[in-house]
Amino acid sequence: MRKIQCIIKVTNGCNLRCSYCYNAAKGFKSEIISLEKLEQFFSLFSEFDCIQVIFHGGEPMLAGIKFYEEVMELEERFTFASGVTFENEIQTNGTLINDRWLSFFKKHKIAVGLSFDGIYNDAYRGETQKVLDGIDLLKKHGLSFGCMAVVADPHYDLIKNYEYFKSLRLSVDFSYVAVEGNAREIQTVLPCENYTDQLIRLFDRWMYEKDGISVRNLEFMVKKVLKCNYEYCSNGSCVGNFFCIDVDGSVYGCSMESAKKYCFGNVSEFQTFHDVINSDTFKSYVKGAIERRKKCAATCSFFEYCKGGCNDNAINNGDISEPDRAYCEYFRAVFTHVKQKIDEITSAQVDLGTLDPYFTRSFLQTLSVDETGKI
Repeated sequence: MRKIQCIIKVTNGCNLRCSYCYNAAKGFKSEIISLEKLEQFFSLFSEFDCIQVIFHGGEPMLAGIKFYEEVMELEERFTFASGVTFENEIQTNGTLINDRWLSFFKKHKIAVGLSFDGIYNDAYRGETQKVLDGIDLLKKHGLSFGCMAVVADPHYDLIKNYEYFKSLRLSVDFSYVAVEGNAREIQTVLPCENYTDQLIRLFDRWMYEKDGISVRNLEFMVKKVLKCNYEYCSNGSCVGNFFCIDVDGSVYGCSMESAKKYCFGNVSEFQTFHDVINSDTFKSYVKGAIERRKKCAATCSFFEYCKGGCNDNAINNGDISEPDRAYCEYFRAVFTHVKQKIDEITSAQVDLGTLDPYFTRSFLQTLSVDETGKI
């Protein structure tokens, strides 16, 4: 099945003012993307079997339910006309969630991603109680969802925040802050090497917690160690498989701010998918990514796993054709440690029942186990 991933910047408006917001340069304008632009955007991918849509912002729920009802109708027309199917997700700060919204999400099978920083939420995002109320409603409606917690605070304690999410029984992805946009104005952020050390310590704790929660970036690393072609946004070839449309119709290869240096053009300029990938800027984007990966492949033994890292990180550090050295050190350290631990428990034939269930699940997706439940 041929899938394409598309981020739709529904609006750059937002009801919060996160101090590390990479989107702040857009001025939090309340304009909402038009259905005409969305129709043009979807038309570019009619040759695919499935379009995976992520509604993003700003705060995408500010567009209102009527807007999304019209988008669902638009998707249904595309499915009827061309056979392409849609998988929908919305990334929200959670402050506007109510019963009506959740009934709508449930009806249309729209997955929910929550941007929520746990014990650091009020310091950098705000409106924590509204988010917690939204979380209660999500649980009440039986909707599965995951949280993304941005790691920015110079005194960030990963284990304390893990314990907080665990107390709420919420899955979490600890995402190191992208130092772009408003984040450049923060006086100090947690050094990447500190984040790396804390993540390693958290892994050692998490892997043996029988009542643990899903920590998606740790699960990813387990899968990456066991199956090097397992891909994540930062470690796979997203070029040509991942597109973002902004409110004004501009098309990019990523939703992050640095990637805006490579605007492929406006959706109104394209008739087909091939028009996009034949644009001069797309070709330049691909060329830079290939140059970086060639350099990494020639000099680093981790390349087969890392794949040269994230394009946006490279651009943000000055050049898409050059590796982001901080990310290199992070990936090398965490990967090496996780591999060592996996080798240890594999050689010792550790009982799966003594391990974190999400750690075990990651194993089972890539390894077989014998009838006694031993690795």
